[in-house]
Amino acid sequence: MADKTQKWVAQAVRGSDRAFNRLIKAFSPMVFSIAVDLTANVEDARDISQETFFRAYRNIGSFKGTSRFSTWLYRIAYNCSIDFIRKNRGRYVPIDEKTLTASHPGRENQHTAHSRKLEKALGNLSEKQKTAVVLFYYHGLPLTEIGEILSCSHSTARVHLFRGLKNLKKYFGKYMEG
Repeated sequence: MADKTQKWVAQAVRGSDRAFNRLIKAFSPMVFSIAVDLTANVEDARDISQETFFRAYRNIGSFKGTSRFSTWLYRIAYNCSIDFIRKNRGRYVPIDEKTLTASHPGRENQHTAHSRKLEKALGNLSEKQKTAVVLFYYHGLPLTEIGEILSCSHSTARVHLFRGLKNLKKYFGKYMEG
């Protein structure tokens, strides 16, 4: 996949809409998944995915190749998600089964009351803590790549992950007591 991606990126940089469409097809699930994980809303994630690919198309010429294309695209998806969350900060977003399973097909039966509590708890973390936890545990990204996405060092990404986990433990401690 990496060789194909490099080829499609090179073609897209030269102006090939066909190559960019291949990139969209290949990376749409990843972009949608991160948007759902960060916003907990399927409809918002669709809008964010569209905005992510619009920004990527508009800025494909600025992709330098110093990181993987997926990391660059994750960064755009992260920025679009955070922009959206900030614009809609006061809005209540209900979390339902459709939202919880949309980015992770096949996990429908795994989402119990506890996993709904986890989704709610993630919503209480700072943007960077939530992103570090989501990218590390949901998407399996290494801390170095998470650091690139968050525009911070590997050690700072580790701190965001550690603090996010610490805050989740606090939340679940209160939940278990109550």
